[in-house]
Amino acid sequence: MSTSERKQALKEAFGKDAGAFDALLVEVAKVNFDAYKTKVESLATIQDKLSTLAKKVPKFWPTSIAKCPALAQNFDPQDADALAYLTDVKIVHDKKDVRDFTVEMHFSSKNPFFSNTVLRKSLTVTPPAGTETPSEYDLDADLYALPVVEPIKWTSPDHDLTKKAPRPKMEDLEEFDAFDGMGSFFCWFGEDGKDGLGIGETLLEWKSNAIEYAANMIDDDMGSDMEGMPSGDEDDSDDDDPTKEVDLESEDERPKKKTKKA
Repeated sequence: MSTSERKQALKEAFGKDAGAFDALLVEVAKVNFDAYKTKVESLATIQDKLSTLAKKVPKFWPTSIAKCPALAQNFDPQDADALAYLTDVKIVHDKKDVRDFTVEMHFSSKNPFFSNTVLRKSLTVTPPAGTETPSEYDLDADLYALPVVEPIKWTSPDHDLTKKAPRPKMEDLEEFDAFDGMGSFFCWFGEDGKDGLGIGETLLEWKSNAIEYAANMIDDDMGSDMEGMPSGDEDDSDDDDPTKEVDLESEDERPKKKTKKA
């Protein structure tokens, strides 16, 4: 809800006392914002510890992603081979406004798909011109993807996953058209504007539970975990092989995409 909508709702409900109620809501919002900021700052060093520890576990990050249905559904099966070269994931929050952040996905230099060793995507709560700006303490504000600074450098047209699995234009689909998914996850790095699919928010939520997902400790009600993932009881003799495919999709039970707030 925008600031103007909130003020109007309070006015209709409480009349002349609307201002006092609004001030109280702002006070509560500030408390929640300050708590979130403290949490983000405290977790920064823990994130570095996780990056170091995860290196000891083959395919920690691809496994964690595949075990999180809300995130895995944003990947196309064709992304699996490239995802196998993922070596680290970091989320760097802006120091001026912790609601703004940059996703950093680190890849092995042996990755044959693109030459970038780090892919970055920055998101902000600051909307485009002409759109109402959210209140300074609104933790539910919409996220907007900023234009890409360094595009993905595909090693060849045959390796360009955004061409193999392009993002469909939802407005062009008819009601009964066949729907084969949202295309390659890597399309997201070239997009800007409102993060309508909620990928940034999903990454935030997943990253805070990356260990639990990798260890299969979360019973996600969006669906069963993805097929083909290694478990602790399986032979892991080839876990160091980054070309071993990580199954991102179950043909029978692919979870439905969650609805992003408007």
